Amino acid sequence: MQTSVTELDPDLAALARQADIVVFRSPVTDTRALERRLQATPLLRCVFVDMPMGRAAERDRFHRLSAATGWHHLPMIFVRGAFIGGEPELAAWLDEAGGRVGKSGA
Repeated sequence: MQTSVTELDPDLAALARQADIVVFRSPVTDTRALERRLQATPLLRCVFVDMPMGRAAERDRFHRLSAATGWHHLPMIFVRGAFIGGEPELAAWLDEAGGRVGKSGA
């Protein structure tokens, strides 16, 4: 499932483009293993965007992301501006990219 940043509204698109990998998460989303894996991949710039659901504006942002991607839970992960899914999909992408990570083709 791929959604490009061109399908997002401008503020979400700007967030999704701010790094090679952008992880939208809730403060209650356990992303510790994901963070460790990404720290071990120093060629990729990674950013985590927290979306605390206790605030109406963040719930609205989550619903806009969900509507654009078809994904209904966090984390929502974008790689180089394209939505790829959640943590398992990113792990598969990293495994597949292997030694090509950091190069323009991966």
